[in-house]
Amino acid sequence: MACNGDSTTLPKAFTDLTGTLGSGQFPGGIAATGTGAVVMAASPTFTGTIILAGSQNTGQESARRFDAHQGTTLVTTDYVLSAGWGTTPTFAAVRGTDNGATFTIVAKATVGANPTVTLTFKNGAWVNGAPIVVCGRTDVTAATGAPAAAVANEFVPTTVSTTQIIFTFNGTPVANSTYGCSFICMGV
Repeated sequence: MACNGDSTTLPKAFTDLTGTLGSGQFPGGIAATGTGAVVMAASPTFTGTIILAGSQNTGQESARRFDAHQGTTLVTTDYVLSAGWGTTPTFAAVRGTDNGATFTIVAKATVGANPTVTLTFKNGAWVNGAPIVVCGRTDVTAATGAPAAAVANEFVPTTVSTTQIIFTFNGTPVANSTYGCSFICMGV
């Protein structure tokens, strides 16, 4: 816990802190308020200035791992495929939340160039603007041809707003072939 520019390691693991935090619960008797579950690994270290009582965070925080498991799990109906994936393509939302997920598509007959996958965020709009999105293919079929000015046969987040992402497959899928994509979203 960083307070006034100092770093402190919390002395133990907390499985759940709910209700209002009292001044005696943090080093130095700092008062903090809030509600909701907090889950931390044993002895986490925070560096920088933590936002307490409305103050501005001016430092850097670090943690071993960030887990977005509190987001609502995405399902196949959260995604919309364009016609370019063919007649009745098979879609599977493998796992994930608005923060990051993975999905697969089996293209079917009558495919078209540059088909899209649209995801509307299940947990509502991002409040501080559109998130940064990074994505990549996860299937084992290699992209064809050498890299060119426009990369072919890859997923690209072509439109990102506070409420949805449109992934474009830059190329033409092959009927009865599987295409996978994983993505991560981070608010800014």
